[in-house]
Order: sequence, then structure tokens, then C-alpha cells
Amino acid sequence: NATGAANGQTVTFAGAIASVGDTDWYSFNVAAGTSPTLLATTYGTPGNHSSCNGDTKLYLVDSMGSVLVSDDDDGNGYCSFIDGTGSDTNAANLSPGMYFIRVEHWNNSGTVSSYYLDIELR
Repeated sequence: NATGAANGQTVTFAGAIASVGDTDWYSFNVAAGTSPTLLATTYGTPGNHSSCNGDTKLYLVDSMGSVLVSDDDDGNGYCSFIDGTGSDTNAANLSPGMYFIRVEHWNNSGTVSSYYLDIELR
């Protein structure tokens, strides 16, 4: 799953962790001459960030495969939220290059029937 997220945009995706150990990957590129901050959150119902359908975990991964930030439950309920404007400082002022968001069940021992993921670059 590749995203077309660009500075100033929010892109929404629908996904599911259909089987134990399943992971979903989303990519975005930070253009040269920019240094945006990432906000990424999972939730359960389109347009309703207060909803949560399952226990997700999010990871921000750089092009070398290094995990820069992970989050389990900073979103609503058991949903996840990477907030580069807050405590997730490794998601702020991103350098140009390719990045990935990985979504999985919080400990890879269960499923998530459905989720929505917002990726925003500010």
C-alpha cells in the first residue's frame, strides 16, 4: 500500500489485520527542501477519530528499515497515534527520503477486523 501523502495533506486508508502476524505497510516520500512533521492515527469509523475497532500498533520506519517511532495506545481506546507535534520527536522535522508506516495488532497475537489510518504531513 503506497500513499501519495504530501506536505499539508492528510491521506486516509482502510485496512484490516486479517490473520495473526499480518502487517500492513504504507509508504510516503518527503521531498527535498522540506522537513514535515508526521501525524498518523488509527481509528474505527470513517470521519470519527473517537472510534476504535481493535488494538493496533503503529511504527514509523525509515528507508534503511530502522524504527524511528512506535506507538501502541496513544490514540482513542486501544488505537494508535504517532504525534510528531508532541512526544514523538523522531516523527518531527523529517529529512527528505522514503518512509513507511507499519500497522499490526499490538503484539501480533490477534486480528483487527477493520481500521482506518490517517497519515498527515505538516
